[in-house]
Amino acid sequence: MEHILKEGKISKLKGGDSGETFLVEYRKKKFVLRNYETKGEAEYYLLICKKLKQYGFLPEICYQEGNKILFEYIKGRDCRKSDAFKVAEQVGKICARINRLSIQKNRCKEKSVTSRLQLLRDKGLIDEKQATFLEKRYFQLKKRARPSIAVEFTDVYPENFRLRDGKVYLVDLEGFEKMIKGRGIGKAFLRWFRTPLQRKRFRKGYSSIASTGFLTEEYLQFLYLDFTIFIVSYKLKRRKEINPKDLQR
Repeated sequence: MEHILKEGKISKLKGGDSGETFLVEYRKKKFVLRNYETKGEAEYYLLICKKLKQYGFLPEICYQEGNKILFEYIKGRDCRKSDAFKVAEQVGKICARINRLSIQKNRCKEKSVTSRLQLLRDKGLIDEKQATFLEKRYFQLKKRARPSIAVEFTDVYPENFRLRDGKVYLVDLEGFEKMIKGRGIGKAFLRWFRTPLQRKRFRKGYSSIASTGFLTEEYLQFLYLDFTIFIVSYKLKRRKEINPKDLQR
């Protein structure tokens, strides 16, 4: 497989926070190449892929060299927002499988909610009174929700999944971190599975693998606030356009 990297035609793919995802074309075959920041990070994702391989929703690993991993290219098409009802149950199962992973190493070094709110203040999106209110509300909800820590895929969004012959594949092999359980679900419910029926389908899939008992209304309110603070501060830091809806929540 080394020869594919040397002789194949390589072009950049859209998506992925790192910007290090590429399409490799070699003798009418396609592959996906990911350049991770370090060899250690690549090995972390190799471990995740090996643990989840038996469930068949990730692309196969074709080759690894240092910080590079060459993956199978999943034919079909990217999921769309309009696929929500069709794919919600399968995505729920995928999220449950990921939450059940047992990985010792914790790669996540998140900033505190206080520092994230401070960034929003510094950029003029909120004032001191609003920051104080949001911080108080956050810790009130957190105390009542008592969130646990789990391996999360944080970016549950259509473009990170592909649909082939009715089966859903997770193709974005970034963003697997140990953090507050359900953050990816919070994003999914705000941005993709927005209707009660779509969320019911997601829960059905998730509960076929693991309990959804933690997803109480109060827990979801905590996840929504947690995600909103996170995504706005994340976009500010990277100078990306902010969704106006985030500022209205």
